[in-house]
Amino acid sequence: MQKRNVKNSGIEFILDNNNSYGDFASLLNDLHIAKHDWYSLDIGKTGHLFVTVNYKNPNAKEIEYECLLCNDVIYDKYKPSFLDDFQFYLQQLPKEAFYLIFGFLIFLNISMFSIKESFQKH
Repeated sequence: MQKRNVKNSGIEFILDNNNSYGDFASLLNDLHIAKHDWYSLDIGKTGHLFVTVNYKNPNAKEIEYECLLCNDVIYDKYKPSFLDDFQFYLQQLPKEAFYLIFGFLIFLNISMFSIKESFQKH
């Protein structure tokens, strides 16, 4: 069927209550062996298996596309910057370390205020 390439053609396998799951699986195995991937199953009304032909138009022209990635330079090595390294190491820290860093920054801020006040008095 596929070699003849006839448009709107195919085979209908009638499956009813007399068929078993093994019959259905056998049909699918036969389609796989024949390397025929175009089939459909009408579950809603008839329960029949339709094997259709993938029609290839012999008069069709192949469309040529512009090469979008031609002459591009793709680097496969990535060298992280200092900021990337710093962010990576910050993500590796446990949650308790952030409490220590935040506390240190608060005490640093308080000490800067006290230094500023001592210089303003004189």
